[in-house]
Amino acid sequence: MNLRLDILGDSGTPDGPGPEAPADELIEAVHRGDAPAVKRLIEAVPQRTHVHVELSLPVGDEIATQQWLPLHHAAALGDAAIVAMLLDAGGHPDARTRAATPDAARATALHLAAAGGHLPVIDLLLDAHAEPNVIDADGYTPLAYAGAPAVRARLIDGGADPAVGRGME
Repeated sequence: MNLRLDILGDSGTPDGPGPEAPADELIEAVHRGDAPAVKRLIEAVPQRTHVHVELSLPVGDEIATQQWLPLHHAAALGDAAIVAMLLDAGGHPDARTRAATPDAARATALHLAAAGGHLPVIDLLLDAHAEPNVIDADGYTPLAYAGAPAVRARLIDGGADPAVGRGME
């Protein structure tokens, strides 16, 4: 998945917004694939892994505003080393993306990794007990986003049920 990073602002720490834990710095390090910086930022302020950052993302011919955790971004990029760091730091494998409306987005890192065909990331998420049958706001499971047969097979081996959720038309 080729992501353009346009940070619109962070949604603050779990205790509210503040400069003590700017999550956008972590998202930028994830986007660059800068594992040493990601590690340093997590060690300095572990709460950064739990802060959604508002991003401008291309969706077809339009730009959508969504809030992603660093784990979502690393999974979409297929960066297994950074995904492992974020999971080790307490990132929840079933945390959801957010959008302007409550009924939009709600994808997990597994949805994003499946859409990108990132098998090593899928393995890490399933090993961290990600729910393979989780349904996003559109009614799709990660299996519905898996294009490659190897990705579909890995998700099914990990417990994905083809009968759950909507199929991709």
